[in-house]
Amino acid sequence: MTKRKDSKGRILKTGESQRKDGIYMYRYSDIRGKQKTIYSNDLKELREREALIQRDSFDGIDYDAGSISAIKLIEQTLSLKVGLCETTIENYQNIFKILQGYDIFYHPVKSIKKSDAKNWIIQLYRDGKKSSTIGRYLSVVSFAFDQACEDDLIRKNPFKISAKEYAADDKFGAVALTEEQQISFLSFIRNDPIFCKQYDAYNILLGTGLRISEFIGLTVHDLDMQNCIIHVNHQLTLVCDRTFHVTKPKSWHSIRDIYMSDSVYHSFQRLVEEAKSRKVKIMIDGYCDFLQVSSEGTIRARRNFNLSLMSAVKKYNRLHPDTPLPRISPHTFRHTFCTNMANRGIDIKSLQYLMGHSNVAITLNVYTHANANTAVQQMARLVEFTPTGSSSVLHVG
Repeated sequence: MTKRKDSKGRILKTGESQRKDGIYMYRYSDIRGKQKTIYSNDLKELREREALIQRDSFDGIDYDAGSISAIKLIEQTLSLKVGLCETTIENYQNIFKILQGYDIFYHPVKSIKKSDAKNWIIQLYRDGKKSSTIGRYLSVVSFAFDQACEDDLIRKNPFKISAKEYAADDKFGAVALTEEQQISFLSFIRNDPIFCKQYDAYNILLGTGLRISEFIGLTVHDLDMQNCIIHVNHQLTLVCDRTFHVTKPKSWHSIRDIYMSDSVYHSFQRLVEEAKSRKVKIMIDGYCDFLQVSSEGTIRARRNFNLSLMSAVKKYNRLHPDTPLPRISPHTFRHTFCTNMANRGIDIKSLQYLMGHSNVAITLNVYTHANANTAVQQMARLVEFTPTGSSSVLHVG
């Protein structure tokens, strides 16, 4: 049997051929039995590509399935997520819209390298994205590529990297306010003619650790004023159709009761009286008598809350140039509450419950902020000094 040769007299392998214009071809069948063809000007390059196809075919990997664009892969993977709450669905949809703006995700999945993924993260950082935001984007993309690996579309996930290596540690709202900052800021808010109406909201957030969506969703009926208890069992969110809906909490761990301090009690008392005095009642998904209603008779949206807080901090910093506050958000109050409770010695499992965290590691590693003064105070509790100057030190064996 005569073997086929190319124009240079080299023997061609099964599936290989050379056209009259000198272009080399390789025909093969994918795992579905569909005929495919690849082309190259150079026989050596063609055979390198052949080797990849044959290797992947041997391993049961569908070479051509990797031709699906990354954005299509992400879309398909997100469609497989079921049983999600409305806020989570909306978050995924918003992230997907953002990802659609980056060219990398229109390339075939099989062509994206780890260096491409790293360059994308650097681009996000240069676009002004915060490290926490980049982390959320990366989580969605990496999950999709994990699924591609499990389905044998690709061998490795190029997005298995840490965003922190390429983005600064700039979590907005992750800082905890010091005790002096808390007292000074609340005093400013209470006495300011414009922002004084926000005092009770800020005081409650600092004194309860509520998420902003949980706080906005509170109604008169969620408060047991006689026993000073807040019942947290739902949240109010603005969903895709730009309307408010009452939804389940972030997780079942978020369903909890929180005790009111005297200061928080009085703030709630004023909000309850205001809510009961309104002539027009807002009804959302069977809930009424919301505490956070604007003077126009609408629910105070998270965005408006954020903007108001930013304006208050900006004015505060103008009046206190020597001791300015850091950039803060409503979530800063939550961080601060958690840190306050930890510094006062509450046990970690109780703190996890109060924060509504699904994992105690979140409470330990993300939300509490130790500093030198706190460490010294905590150690002082474990060391009992005698009048003579000697000490009885706690020994750990």
